[in-house]
Amino acid sequence: NAEYMGVLNRFVETFVRVLLMSGLPREILKWLQSLDLSYSVKNVRRDFANGFLIAEMFSRYYPQDIQMHSFDNGTAKIKKEENWILLEKFFRKRNIPIQKQDYLPVADCTEGAAALLIQTIYTFLTNRTIQSPPKPLDASATPPFARPTATQLIKDADMIRITDSHQQSLKAQEIVEQHNNTLRGDRQADSSRFTNTLRTQSRPSRGAPRPVGQETQEPVVEIKEVQVKSIDRNVQQLRQTRDGLMSAMGRSSVASANSVRQQSHHQLQGPSTQGPMLQVKAVVDVLNAMVRVKLVASEVNKMLDPRKDIVLEFFANMHRLPESLVVELLQDLQNKVDLLIPSTLGNPREFWQLLHLISSALASLSENTAAYHALLGFSCALGERLISTDLATTHGYFIDFGLPKLAPLMLSSPAKRDSICQILCSFSDLEGQQRIGVIKQIQESLNDLPVFIQILSRMINYERSWNEDLFDLYLYYALIAIGMTSPTVRAHGVSMLASFAQHHYGPIMVHAERLQDLLDDSWWEVKAQLLRLSSVVLQKISERLDAGEPMDDQTSTHAQLIYHIVQRLLTPTAPQHLQLIGLDQLTGCLSGHAPLVGQLLNVLFSLPADVRATLLNMQDQDSVHALLNIMGSTVQYYDLRPLPLLWHGLTVARGLSTLVRVAKLDHLEPEHMEVLVACVDSACGAEGGSLPSTELTAWLGLFNELKEYLYVALCDVDLCENAIHILNRFYLDPRTQAKVFEASTSALAGSLRLLYGQEGQEDCKSSVYNFLQNLLDVGQPLSNFVHTLLRTLEEKHSEMVAGSMLSSILKRANSLQS
Repeated sequence: NAEYMGVLNRFVETFVRVLLMSGLPREILKWLQSLDLSYSVKNVRRDFANGFLIAEMFSRYYPQDIQMHSFDNGTAKIKKEENWILLEKFFRKRNIPIQKQDYLPVADCTEGAAALLIQTIYTFLTNRTIQSPPKPLDASATPPFARPTATQLIKDADMIRITDSHQQSLKAQEIVEQHNNTLRGDRQADSSRFTNTLRTQSRPSRGAPRPVGQETQEPVVEIKEVQVKSIDRNVQQLRQTRDGLMSAMGRSSVASANSVRQQSHHQLQGPSTQGPMLQVKAVVDVLNAMVRVKLVASEVNKMLDPRKDIVLEFFANMHRLPESLVVELLQDLQNKVDLLIPSTLGNPREFWQLLHLISSALASLSENTAAYHALLGFSCALGERLISTDLATTHGYFIDFGLPKLAPLMLSSPAKRDSICQILCSFSDLEGQQRIGVIKQIQESLNDLPVFIQILSRMINYERSWNEDLFDLYLYYALIAIGMTSPTVRAHGVSMLASFAQHHYGPIMVHAERLQDLLDDSWWEVKAQLLRLSSVVLQKISERLDAGEPMDDQTSTHAQLIYHIVQRLLTPTAPQHLQLIGLDQLTGCLSGHAPLVGQLLNVLFSLPADVRATLLNMQDQDSVHALLNIMGSTVQYYDLRPLPLLWHGLTVARGLSTLVRVAKLDHLEPEHMEVLVACVDSACGAEGGSLPSTELTAWLGLFNELKEYLYVALCDVDLCENAIHILNRFYLDPRTQAKVFEASTSALAGSLRLLYGQEGQEDCKSSVYNFLQNLLDVGQPLSNFVHTLLRTLEEKHSEMVAGSMLSSILKRANSLQS
């Protein structure tokens, strides 16, 4: 019992000491234990600094808002910042009374800050009040050996926050002076502690004196020669050993392969490359055999340093060599990439050598050259072939040797980031948690959050398989990006959301308020990417409706939000480049979204006439590409396309009809007629076909709505040719002739009377005359229609017909009837 009581007393003393050192009341410690946190709290100031445990505490109360896989329990500065940024957004969303000034001292490990923050969280989450925290221990009670040194005091977080170097120096002098005064006071109060008692201790006695020359016999120590066992296994045997370990230990394929790869790595590497296992042909030798002949035959070797290997010189001087030759050689390498696989996988040093050559050439070539794209094709083909041969080894080598080579290039060359992302994805074709691990490795290699987000916005376009964790990771960084101060990073964040929405747009719409906050963003590309996101969501909604799904309340809410975004951003007064991008993105997804058609038409009508005509021309795509000329680095390459190739002609034509009739216009304007012609032509096809049978009834209804405007347009020199073009589409189609004749006799007769009975414009008279003559040329039933039309007109207005060009048409029609 006495022994038991002694152990119990020591435990109580230890618990009380930990309690006092933590600065937390006992009820808070009990509360923390009840939360069953992933990590036990040993040092309050250090354990809560990165925000991970803070997030876990809140996740117990807000499981829908806090997803722990979004937080990292690392100690790096960037990990801390990401965790606290995410927590700050959560605090604002839930109106939790924790501000930046409350958690920054915690992140800096300021004494007492973590305890104060935890007490605030405890009060908020439990609605309980606690007694005042215990007073910190008196500094005089702290053992002398535990007191901070002058160096520790200078490195305090409060000292680090001072940015002015002069003020920092003054503060440091003040701290050192205070520390020295404290030491002086300690010497005066307890001088015995500073006395060197070692000098007063007796020295150890020396042995008995020994006569000179008398030597003792020391035992002889024999040192056995080290036996080094040579490695006599080749690469194939090592891989068989790896496979055996994988099956015996029952580990996951990737983890086991990495373990064996690391073992092989240590066996392969060393100050010398001796040993039978290294009997793999060097990468440089393989490349020499593939390209030397053509290099020598082309005589470009005269441009290279003869003292160096010709292949090394080729990769180092690609930017100086004839581009056609470089492209030809790189295509040869791509076609023969299988020859490089044994050497590249057989030795990490050879893998490093090849990636070094590729990264150096990527850095020297311009991203707009054919040579650069040929090198990109070779690099991606190499990565894909390596992955298909040995996924685990390739992945490990690339993380160790390839990523450090490409990371500086991603940091220094924004224009090359998209192509480098293609290479990254080619060398790391992993899924699930392994894929997320690769992304984390990229982040650590870059150590630059804005650049990392820009890389993610490009990598997301090359993802081949998705799971919930990967969705959450991209969404997490996208939401971080749209809240950052850099406008370019915000644009990349919205771009990630747009790419994310192509797979699953529901989680994005949960953050509708965040999207609406971006409507007033000052950077044009943030708005451009919002329009791109809107087009993706609208397309997804249309696909659901086409599949027969009903427009439920949630889908309707999502559609209304997108309508609001488009109506705010895409206006007749918006900058022209934003108008062009918005029209290109949204024109193709108008089916099922009638409220937006009028909005887009008004924007189209507001463009200059030459720009609008270019956009509507299906036959001249090069001119459309040239309309948008944006200088500088952007989130993506904006490639404009002719609008009629994108839109659904019937949907746009209906929107135009509604716009005209609601406005109660007396006649069409030239821009109206241009759009209507483009709608009809796009429905008939670029090759001049006919209206689709499935839409024939709808087009006839639209013709009846606009026929008065079309026939009046025959009298306007600016509209006449386009009106005749549309009429021919309906008159010459055997499926629509009967309906058109029935609806047109009266209206067309009125236009002829107006045109030929008064002082009509000669150009219009000539065009209509040719139109009627062409109808006669076609034959029945068109000739019969023209004959009936003119005979009816002659009965009522014989003088007008006799005195105009119509008389000759009537005469010919009569002869055809006979």
